[in-house]
Amino acid sequence: MLIAPWFCDGCGRQNGITRYQCQHCRGLNTYDLCDQCILHAPTLHPHHRFQLIQQAGVGTPTNWVGREQRAVLY
Repeated sequence: MLIAPWFCDGCGRQNGITRYQCQHCRGLNTYDLCDQCILHAPTLHPHHRFQLIQQAGVGTPTNWVGREQRAVLY
């Protein structure tokens, strides 16, 4: 399965293993953070929620509000 290329808006790294996408800024111009930059979300992109984007069936999606992790409810 091919994964569409993406860049971390925090550090500029391309196609990190883990991708967190801002739920407020979804659309054509998304705001994405890698597994390292999500820890700095309150400074990099304050007051926004992030969701883990599933990559080829890995793990369970989660929401991040700063350093606080919450399960996504469907």
